[in-house]
Amino acid sequence: MTAILTWNIQYGKGCDGVVDLARIGRVAKAMGEADVLCFQEISRNDPDIAGGADQAAGLQALFPGYEGFFGAGLDRISPQGRTRREFGNLLLSRLPVLQVYRHLLPQPPEPGIKHMQRQAIEVVVGAENGPLRVVTTHLEYYSAAHRAAQIGRLRELQAQVAANEAQPPGPRAARTIPSPGRHPWCSAAT
Repeated sequence: MTAILTWNIQYGKGCDGVVDLARIGRVAKAMGEADVLCFQEISRNDPDIAGGADQAAGLQALFPGYEGFFGAGLDRISPQGRTRREFGNLLLSRLPVLQVYRHLLPQPPEPGIKHMQRQAIEVVVGAENGPLRVVTTHLEYYSAAHRAAQIGRLRELQAQVAANEAQPPGPRAARTIPSPGRHPWCSAAT
């Protein structure tokens, strides 16, 4: 059986107001041996949140043997123009990760309310019983209309995957891989 832990860590901020990723790691480990960890509200390089730490790297360091995949809902340049300030979700897996997808979720206009862009990370892991899709996201909290649109998009993605899986395998078209240094759109004369 594959064990999955999902947790909105609010950038590591505890009930006491202290940001402490090591504490998050200890509590997550105390919950049991998870094969996949899904953390929401992770900050990277934003001095206004968690002192500008790269929390994705910090959490990954707490879980050696796990491969990490970060998805930014917000990705903007710092005022000094030197670093990216990101906020999003982190998925860590100790199972082999076969495929990774990142999906932006809908953000319909809503007068008078400014919303944060949301995204979902989807991975396919090699689980004991075969490939397993795992999706983690953080839906909009303040807007029911946004949540409904985001859930609708996730359902569409699920329906697409199910429809593709239901199709019988067909003949594959021959694919040619270009030789190193050659691009497929270059003619032989170049």
